[in-house]
Amino acid sequence: MNRLRARILIILVAAALPAILLVSVLAYRAYDVAKASAFDALERDVELMTSRFAAIPVGSARMAWLLASAVAWDASPETRCEANIRAVLPAFPGFNNLFVYRNDALICSAADSQMRPTSISELGVEALRAGESRVSLLDDKTGAPVIYAAARGSGAASDFVAILTVDRDFLNRLLAIFRSYGSSRALLLDKSGKSLGAPLSAQDDTTLQLAFPLPEQERVSFAFDSAGRSYVITSRKLASPDIWLVTRQRDSDVLADARNQLTLAVIAPVLTLLLVGFAVWLGLTRVVIHWVVRLTKATRAYAEGNLGSRVGDASAAPSEIAELAQRFDGLADRMAERSVELEGEVFQKRRYIRELHHRVKNNLQVIASLLALQKRNLSREQRAVLRFPEDRVNAMAAAYGVSYAQTESGFVGVLAVVREVITRLQPGVEGRHPHVSVTITGEDRQVDLDMAIAIAMLLAELAPRFLDASVDEAHLAVFDVVLDAERLAVDISSSGISERSPVNRLSDRFTRAYMRQLGAELDNSRDDRIGLVIPMAAITAEKGLTPIASIG
Repeated sequence: MNRLRARILIILVAAALPAILLVSVLAYRAYDVAKASAFDALERDVELMTSRFAAIPVGSARMAWLLASAVAWDASPETRCEANIRAVLPAFPGFNNLFVYRNDALICSAADSQMRPTSISELGVEALRAGESRVSLLDDKTGAPVIYAAARGSGAASDFVAILTVDRDFLNRLLAIFRSYGSSRALLLDKSGKSLGAPLSAQDDTTLQLAFPLPEQERVSFAFDSAGRSYVITSRKLASPDIWLVTRQRDSDVLADARNQLTLAVIAPVLTLLLVGFAVWLGLTRVVIHWVVRLTKATRAYAEGNLGSRVGDASAAPSEIAELAQRFDGLADRMAERSVELEGEVFQKRRYIRELHHRVKNNLQVIASLLALQKRNLSREQRAVLRFPEDRVNAMAAAYGVSYAQTESGFVGVLAVVREVITRLQPGVEGRHPHVSVTITGEDRQVDLDMAIAIAMLLAELAPRFLDASVDEAHLAVFDVVLDAERLAVDISSSGISERSPVNRLSDRFTRAYMRQLGAELDNSRDDRIGLVIPMAAITAEKGLTPIASIG
């Protein structure tokens, strides 16, 4: 069933995979569009911020020109001049320092502690013509760059030069307005990377991986901090002076909406397909696989020998499976009926076979008894003639007797046959019982009756002379029988045999014939002992008994 489930799963995956791939491609295209939109929105925010800072130099130049053109600077005492400057600056937020020069001489100023007074010649603005202005950068006492505007008055005030600096706090407030995303931050940098606003933090130093001097063109790049977080970096140069507006923000914030859209675009249809696949899987399991498992269990149990195994009521199953279950149960019922009939016939035939073996045994015993009675009225030489058929009849009777006693199938225990043959051969020794010792080792195994008769007949050829020699109390006939998985070994010996008996040609022919049939080996190198070895593979194979008439 696991293989069936695996095949169904493969079919479902194969059916859903094209749809999943199509959805993934469409979702990725939508993600690209959303990603481009996110970067466009960021560009617009940066452009808006850039326009705000681009107006600062222009406004500073215009403001410096207005202040330089005022005609009241020369008419006022120095203290009044500075008072006027300090009264003017608060009216124009964004400026924090003002220096007024006349003929390269500082008339008055209003400067914070970070600003050092600078002569007009150090700034290089003495060559300004009347009405001209210039915007550039200079460093304060901390070395941080500051935007300044220098302008020469026009008309009657053409001898005055005003230098105006932009307040860094004002720039910081403007930079703080840039909050496109939660992680956004904007910075003003000069070409060497110095900040015009708040000083760079350690995180800015990590994420703002820019090459200085900064490029003139607009630039968007990506950078990573020490924690492995990715940032989007933008840089734009202001028209004047050499100032760049640089922003940084986490790319996860910039692309959050695009990624959420991608996630929804992928997960929703994929989840739907998975739910549909699970529903189909569950339906197949309950409607089809359940009944297939039930049918498989019933057929497997039946094949393993449980002939009473049935599928049972399958009316709730699909019609095809229900019909198959009904057919199987009907076939099993008919097979059960036929099995009962065959068992009855086999039982009857076994009874017939057993009765036949019983009658054969009785007939052979009658024949043996008749021969024994006939021997009593004959001379010693004549009794020796009848001894040959008597022993052979007793051997066959022993095999059939064991078959009748043990089984009805035509198979008998080989050790039981050997024991019975030795027992039946003893009374035929001149009417006297010999002294016999029988030792049997091993677990009995069944062989075909034909093979058992061949073994009995072979023993009838080999054992009589040892039994004859043991009728005297001083001698003992020893039968040592060993049976294992590979062979049947029979060792016969007697101390009463002093020399080899004359060869009986008929007995010798029978002996060789039965040994060929059994694949046996015979060791008769000694007069008082013989060793018979019969391979079990030969007597357990299906072989027929060679007819006596063909023995030659």
